[in-house]
Amino acid sequence: MSETETIKQGEAPDSTGSGVDLLDEAATPETDHEEYRVTQGALTMNVVSPYYSDDYVTIYHGDCQDVIKDSGKAAAISDPPYGVKAKAGMGGGGKGDGGMWAGTRIKNDENTSLRDWVCESFSTFAMFGAAKIPHPPKTNAVLVWDKGEHTGAGDLKLPWKPNFDLIFIGGDQWAGRRGSGVVRFNAVAGCVGNRNNGYRSHPFEKPISVMAHLVERCAAPVIVDPFAGSGTTGVAAKLQGRKCILIEMEEEYCEIAANRMLQEVLPLNEPTKAHHEVQEELFQR
Repeated sequence: MSETETIKQGEAPDSTGSGVDLLDEAATPETDHEEYRVTQGALTMNVVSPYYSDDYVTIYHGDCQDVIKDSGKAAAISDPPYGVKAKAGMGGGGKGDGGMWAGTRIKNDENTSLRDWVCESFSTFAMFGAAKIPHPPKTNAVLVWDKGEHTGAGDLKLPWKPNFDLIFIGGDQWAGRRGSGVVRFNAVAGCVGNRNNGYRSHPFEKPISVMAHLVERCAAPVIVDPFAGSGTTGVAAKLQGRKCILIEMEEEYCEIAANRMLQEVLPLNEPTKAHHEVQEELFQR
């Protein structure tokens, strides 16, 4: 990745074609906590320089509680720490005796406090979660995500497996054709072909299809993923020409997300047969 393609933290923000517009373009901030406002007045953040930025997606390296000051009209669509002390299983296979992600834990997954802070901070949200944890504050609908027959372990003595997660919905910035509250998109398997040498980019990576389903129905001017991971929400947003802000506290995943924005997303202004095929696959219902 070249320096001209990625804006690393601490460098001067790009004023041409960035997904974030500064209110005062003449300002010269002296600290890492100068206030800026995202395009369309949707969000106020305590940051200076994005880690990466293009016409649709901007990535910030940091803790969402430090970065977000006022959510405004933005919506949060995210896969947060569930609050279940999760530990990854095989997740890739073939490396050692349990796969490359075996035993990996997620930061701040001891409880739901961070998830709940985001839900309290945003008037509109879609948050993934588990059935055994309490709903976030301000939840007004719950979707069931059917992850496919290839997932789920649970209690092996029972004739059913937990091959689903919940998606907690809050706020009123949602639109589109009314459909089932059960959404069916296959979860990312441990091995995903040639991407990342046949492995996931993140131990709990979500498929583009389920994130695209939520992005497509979100009417907010800007979408924010406060727990961005490998950037799947940004990929889904960019495919639809939507403004999206990704916040991730681990720089390793910021770099992966930036690479995905550059390499995995087809330009919207150059429609091709392949692009239309991708869109049809993403939005199958």
